[in-house]
Amino acid sequence: MGGNALKKVVTRRYARNEYYLLKEIILNKLQGHIDKYDVPKEFPCKESFGDLDVLIVCPLSINIENLIEDLFHPTEICHNGDVYSFDFEQFQIDFI
Repeated sequence: MGGNALKKVVTRRYARNEYYLLKEIILNKLQGHIDKYDVPKEFPCKESFGDLDVLIVCPLSINIENLIEDLFHPTEICHNGDVYSFDFEQFQIDFI
């Protein structure tokens, strides 16, 4: 979290409007694959974002890393504890 987990790929901060568009793309891609997911509410005065945190609940039978590869085709995936961070559209996505 915080936009600094990925070391092998360049990501950038997204302006507020870019962030909201990307959030919709990510959530739409998850439909039909993960039953429960959500994004924490953003601070209303925040102008840019370094990552997107997506809270997910799924059965242990789902391999999150394979799902990320299949849906998002990232250059890098970083697994740290319960968090999977990956790049999509030059932005860091964190599945928590």
